[in-house]
Amino acid sequence: MYLKTVLFVLIACMLAIAGLSLLCTDGVTCQGRYFRLFGTQRNYAEARTACLDGGGELTSIPDQQTQNQLVKQANNYNGWSGSEILVYTGGYRVGNTYQWQNGTVYATKVSSSWTHTGYNAWEFNHPREYGDCMMFCGQRSGSSYFWTWYTAQCTLERYYICSYLETRELSLDQSQYSAVAGQTFIIVISISRQSTQPLDISYTFNGVTTSLGTSTTNYSSTQTLTMPRRDTTITVNVVGFSVPSCPLSVTSQVKQVKSTLTSTSIVASSTQRKSVSCTITRYSRPTARWFRNSAQVSTSSSSNVYQSLTNVDSFTAVSTLYIKPGTQAGEGGKYVCKPTNWNGGGNVDKTFTVNVAARINTSPSAEVVTLGVQQIFTCTSYGFPIPTMTWKRHDDSVSTSNGRNIYQSSQTVTTSQNKAVRKLYVTLGDYSEAGQYTCEVSSNIVGPAITSVIQAQAITVSPSSHVFVMGNQQMFTCTSYGHTTPQITWKRNGNLVGSSGNIYQTIINTLGDKIIRTVSITLQHISEAGEYSCEVPSAETEAYLMRNIQVQVAANVSTSPAEHVVKFGVQQVFTCSSYGFSIPQITWKKGSKYVTTTTSNIYQTSQEATALLNKVVRKLYVTLDDYGEAGKYTCEVVSNVNGYAKCSDVQVLVDSNLTALPTTKVMKFGVQYIFTCTSYGYPRPPSFWSRNGTQVIKNSSYNIYQRRTLISYPENK
Repeated sequence: MYLKTVLFVLIACMLAIAGLSLLCTDGVTCQGRYFRLFGTQRNYAEARTACLDGGGELTSIPDQQTQNQLVKQANNYNGWSGSEILVYTGGYRVGNTYQWQNGTVYATKVSSSWTHTGYNAWEFNHPREYGDCMMFCGQRSGSSYFWTWYTAQCTLERYYICSYLETRELSLDQSQYSAVAGQTFIIVISISRQSTQPLDISYTFNGVTTSLGTSTTNYSSTQTLTMPRRDTTITVNVVGFSVPSCPLSVTSQVKQVKSTLTSTSIVASSTQRKSVSCTITRYSRPTARWFRNSAQVSTSSSSNVYQSLTNVDSFTAVSTLYIKPGTQAGEGGKYVCKPTNWNGGGNVDKTFTVNVAARINTSPSAEVVTLGVQQIFTCTSYGFPIPTMTWKRHDDSVSTSNGRNIYQSSQTVTTSQNKAVRKLYVTLGDYSEAGQYTCEVSSNIVGPAITSVIQAQAITVSPSSHVFVMGNQQMFTCTSYGHTTPQITWKRNGNLVGSSGNIYQTIINTLGDKIIRTVSITLQHISEAGEYSCEVPSAETEAYLMRNIQVQVAANVSTSPAEHVVKFGVQQVFTCSSYGFSIPQITWKKGSKYVTTTTSNIYQTSQEATALLNKVVRKLYVTLDDYGEAGKYTCEVVSNVNGYAKCSDVQVLVDSNLTALPTTKVMKFGVQYIFTCTSYGYPRPPSFWSRNGTQVIKNSSYNIYQRRTLISYPENK
């Protein structure tokens, strides 16, 4: 007997579309069976073993589809002969049931009747019980056969049908395709694990089916498609020999974008957090991001301006931009919301404006300006839009010509900080140019202009000093320029000068931002001399601007006691006092030499001043160790007015002593002898020789005379 082999194929497609995932490729697994009819006739046991050895099993017929396919293929086979054909299947009897090879029961006998579970195609609608094996039975009817199920003895040698599993995997390289309408995109079709049966491959796109031919091996095909103007479906289909199709469908989406904002601008608040939301839709997995100056906005809520990202669904993304209280002017400006993964072109970015109200600062806010000396005032403003500013005086704009003594620079802008600066240069040619200057910033949002005022102040006094004669009156004049509300006052030692008495102040003129106040001084005591201040409140701080005058009085000097008899080893103190303004400098001298300040038997103290009394004191301490230390000591005061020195003396007195040598002498006639009398003391004592109450003559022509031969001043001898 020769071998006749007929191949029947039934592919039962089980569509298992994978979930959307970036890690997987979407596809379907076509899990089917194919059947082989063997022309070699065997009994049931031999047929079953042959199928198992080939990797299959005797076939089961679980449904109408399988029955139909077997019938169709059997009728197409022209090698049958005879009126009846029996073919072993996988059905067999176990007790009162018929089962398939996998143990599935499809017929059960209850009492004398058979009931069926699932599909059956029995002749006479039930088993005839001619044997334990179920046969696929063909009975000739004209030129074809009519196929039903039949039972027969398992020992008969008959044809048999083996069924084999076969898996084919159909996949595309993407689970979804997206492109701009009119643009091309590429799909890659793959089929793997084909083994025995060829497949016809085709795909349908935009209503048109394209055949890709037949493949019996692993298959891959790259197709270039053009995106229509509407979303559609790409369906790839594989069809086996006389079997149903196994399709795989994915969507192709027209790539477009829609971006919207909840508002187009806000004004940053100092008390409330504000926000704007940007929504990106209409293409797959969109992303929405906020940018400023090409840099992505922070997502940290600790920032003054930050964004929060949300993907609502696969086709919608939202990013919310938050503007916190305290947002700085440098953080204002244009913010752009972009779909960062969009490549379809077109103007899809949305711009949002964060406005920050202008603020202004001038520095310094007040300054005392000296005639002819340039002072620079700087006006700085922050805000968005960047403000425009100008300097004014009396509502008139200051000139921009640097040939003027007072002019303003051009405005300079630092865009990254939303900052503007304009400087005012002031060189007073006249005190009338002092006063209030205003930096005016036009509102960059809504509302009136904002201003910041500086004071170019000046203050003068005349005369700046005067040497007083007690009882004579002198007037000093103080003039203040440039204060918005002129105030001026005279003070001494922080105390206001009164409006009456020998020293008083008076306002004599007030005009606009100029004020004049005089102080009249008639000294009655040296303590009233000193420094007097003309004070004007500063426009910048709580401090005062001031100019000082000097009320000067020539110094005097006195010493006490004027003289004193000092005993050896006993300390005596002499005091030197001086009054005057400026407070004088005093020192003790003996002769031309300064008394030491180092503690010794004779020394002077440091100078002690009493400022409120314009008084200074210096003391001299004397403890005599020798007659030569007695004498005149001088307290010298260097004039604080005209530079001349003044002095006051004290006398350090000491009692005198007297010696005569030799005390006796035997003399010879005609031979001269000298007797010496020595005396110490201060004042230096007068000494003379006498005999019997009569002074010895001083004429050297006499045989007995006296003469002062040595006077030693340092030794008081």
